[in-house]
Amino acid sequence: TAGTFSNTITLFDGVLDDTSLVFSGGSTTASPGGGALSITNGTSTDTFATTPGIGGTLLTAPDSTGGTEVFFNTFTVSTEEQLSGAIREIDLATQALAGAVTLPGAGFTIDLANDITLTDDLAAVNVAAGSSLTLDGNGHTLDGGGDHPGLFVYAGTATVENLAISDAVAQGGKGGDGEGPGGGGAGLGGGLFVGSGEAGDAGNVTLVGVTFSRDGAVGGDGGSKGSGGGGGGGGLEIGRAHV
Repeated sequence: TAGTFSNTITLFDGVLDDTSLVFSGGSTTASPGGGALSITNGTSTDTFATTPGIGGTLLTAPDSTGGTEVFFNTFTVSTEEQLSGAIREIDLATQALAGAVTLPGAGFTIDLANDITLTDDLAAVNVAAGSSLTLDGNGHTLDGGGDHPGLFVYAGTATVENLAISDAVAQGGKGGDGEGPGGGGAGLGGGLFVGSGEAGDAGNVTLVGVTFSRDGAVGGDGGSKGSGGGGGGGGLEIGRAHV
């Protein structure tokens, strides 16, 4: 039920789903500050206690049950887990905004606080139409460690700026074995891969002050027996990127 909640929010770097507050279009707003977060739809208000450091611009959108989702439009990340998490949260937030036909899209920003070396593949960027994402490296490096690709923008509008992408490798999969073994899969991407997304919503990337070094795409090995060969790597795939 709507009202004041006694538990204190000490960390807020994702999406808060307030299922008790009915979303009411542009009348639904969220305001942090003074040790509290207030969410109102113009009729009812929910208030959450927070630590003093939580503040910034918050956006609202409907959740899947008619409640209210609240999220920041700026994320500061220091680890690959936080970077992938921020990408996923922004993807979900843009989908929610796109599903609310009365709401405009929004611009989201991810700020890198330091260099990041990958030990796993990052989440793919999938920004819904009407919104956009800016990834600001702030002069830092995204390092694939020679084993992982860099950025994969599956769909939507994104800007990558002030970032070095190094040692990012996309490795194609091995072909199937058998009497007629298959060729290896293409290694697509390297430092950056821009996908075709869904019809009418292909990835579109602008690069500003971005450098690539020692990035590559490697075709997978062919299957055993027969003449199936390794698939061709695609090199550094920029696709629809604008430099």
